[in-house]
Amino acid sequence: MVKKYPALFEKPKADPEISAFLAASQLGFQRPTEPTVKDIVDCMQKGALVAAFEAYTDLNEKTPEAITPELRQELLERLCFHNSDDAIDSDLLEEKWFAHYIQKEVRRRWKVGGPADKVFQDIKPKTAEAYAAMICANARFLHVEGANTLLEEMQQENLPVPVQVYNEMIKIVPLLKDSIDSRWEMTMSFLSSMNQAGVAPNLQTFNAVLEVISRIAMWRRSRSTALGVFAEMKRCGIEPSLASYHFLLQIFCRERGPISHILLDVLQALEGKELTLRDPKDSNFFPTAMDVAGRHLRDVAVARKVYDLLWTNNNSLFLTDALKDTVFHGNFLKVLVAGESVENFFKVYDELVPMTLVPDSNLLLEMVKMVEFHEEPQHLPRIWSDAVVFGLALKDNMLEPFLAVLLNNHREDLKEAFAAIALDVKTRIDAQFLDRANRIPWSGPVISSVVRLLLRNGQLEPAWEVVGNYINKKTETFGFPSEEALSELVDVLVAAEQPTRVKQCVTLASDLGFMDLVRSAEDLAKRLRLPEQEIQKWKRIGSGSVAASLGNI
Repeated sequence: MVKKYPALFEKPKADPEISAFLAASQLGFQRPTEPTVKDIVDCMQKGALVAAFEAYTDLNEKTPEAITPELRQELLERLCFHNSDDAIDSDLLEEKWFAHYIQKEVRRRWKVGGPADKVFQDIKPKTAEAYAAMICANARFLHVEGANTLLEEMQQENLPVPVQVYNEMIKIVPLLKDSIDSRWEMTMSFLSSMNQAGVAPNLQTFNAVLEVISRIAMWRRSRSTALGVFAEMKRCGIEPSLASYHFLLQIFCRERGPISHILLDVLQALEGKELTLRDPKDSNFFPTAMDVAGRHLRDVAVARKVYDLLWTNNNSLFLTDALKDTVFHGNFLKVLVAGESVENFFKVYDELVPMTLVPDSNLLLEMVKMVEFHEEPQHLPRIWSDAVVFGLALKDNMLEPFLAVLLNNHREDLKEAFAAIALDVKTRIDAQFLDRANRIPWSGPVISSVVRLLLRNGQLEPAWEVVGNYINKKTETFGFPSEEALSELVDVLVAAEQPTRVKQCVTLASDLGFMDLVRSAEDLAKRLRLPEQEIQKWKRIGSGSVAASLGNI
């Protein structure tokens, strides 16, 4: 029906439709039959670069003199910036904020021989501006050999190389060279070329050099060289940006490296200053600083200083997307959970969750360890509640250790709440669809914990249902219940005078090799006041012919 009557299923984008409020992908530009310069300009201004290039191609074939050098340069720069695609919504800050939750960003590669290359070939003679746009674009979209070739051509033509080109070339040095020494030699070569050409470095130049050093942080001279870069910045009268400090922290506080307290010096240098965005990578500073405070220094006081700096003035704007926001606040809570009191931790936790941060299973497990260490198990039910709300209750790395902590606590006033959690676990595992791809099966430790927690609260029937389903293979299971769980269940079943279930448990114990429980079979039969004939049958359990000798009582 949709194919037969497509007009009936068209949905208007807006009523009335205002093109200024629509994304370029929704405008639906059509290729004009007789393109003009105005068509090219209109398409460029509205982000429809594919249509702009089509109009340019037609007009260039018919009346190339109508296209001014300025128009060719503008079209080239726009095509270079967007890699010959239409301007997409993800280039807008508002869209990038949520892009982390929608899909993983795929790094785009330069379109060799695409519209930008064709426009560049049409520019005659080649200008420094045209070369600069192409080199920066090739470097940005990881066509590093192409960027290097274009730079060599530009230098052979004796065209002035602007500082932006040197900056982009320095950034891709780790992609052009493999060894540490060759990378640093190439970086110094670019800096020497700048000096000979009289091109003054700017903030982005120094940040590019620091980025290269951060990629070779294992280099024995990385720390001293980085400090030398900062000294040179000061000599040139250039104030470091947050990106500069971000790379400095990466160099000094690398994983598996010696402990460095340079973050304290950085925070002191930033104290009382009004921070502004001066480099695109300034937004990486706060997540990096919090990661250093948490995982490298493990210092709550330093983490709080970083947190306070973020919420000074408008510094929170530096968390430019949802991923950075999550990483920053997640690391903050992880350092607090390891070094703060339970009360102080939950004050901050309640402020951030769920409005700012959705916790992961690792954070919840750290919270469980904190509560266990401080002997405040009354917080365990609320942690389970959050695990359920955020879809983490049945995570493999969450369920077993959480139930183990519940089992190790014997407070009478909490046994009912813990049994309710155990019953919730049983209900959720049993309620899973059989065809669910990532279905969570019962495991031996989970069975044991659930059964014991239920029995502590006098809930025999759901406890038996778990073991009974295991015995009758009604549930998908790996592993087996523990001897402690079976022994406790047998004791309760004997007290409830349920010999059939007791015998099933003893038989299971025999199959699993729990000989202490098997050897008690005769005593169990006597406690159940069974006839002598049945007692003799029970004595034969574990003799190798258990399945043949057991019948219904």
